[in-house]
Amino acid sequence: MQTASANNTSRWLWYTLAGGCIAAAAFVYGFYGRARPIGRQFDSWAELVGLTLVVFGYLLRWFWRYKSSRDFWFLYTALLLVHSAIFLPMFSHGARWPLLTLGFVGAVEGMLFFGLLISMRERFSSHSRG
Repeated sequence: MQTASANNTSRWLWYTLAGGCIAAAAFVYGFYGRARPIGRQFDSWAELVGLTLVVFGYLLRWFWRYKSSRDFWFLYTALLLVHSAIFLPMFSHGARWPLLTLGFVGAVEGMLFFGLLISMRERFSSHSRG
């Protein structure tokens, strides 16, 4: 059984791969943007994707030890659906928020979801699949 340490080779491989993908995307965007400027029609969708990745990425990071629990994944999926039901209609109609507002909303949503998940952690521990 592998231990989760910072020296784990596969972990660093994933970090390197993710960093390379981000650098490649920035490189392609830089060249594509010069040839044909990209309009601002996708800004609201980028904000929604960024907000969702930050909030749910941190939730996964904090609660990854419960990954074998069906109850955890059920609640995580339910929270993602609630998030989508609230924010998809807003951002699909072109709502744009300043970065500080997005940060505040993400922090509040993250704290609410974190509180809900932390209150259910005993259930995750006792009802794990394996």
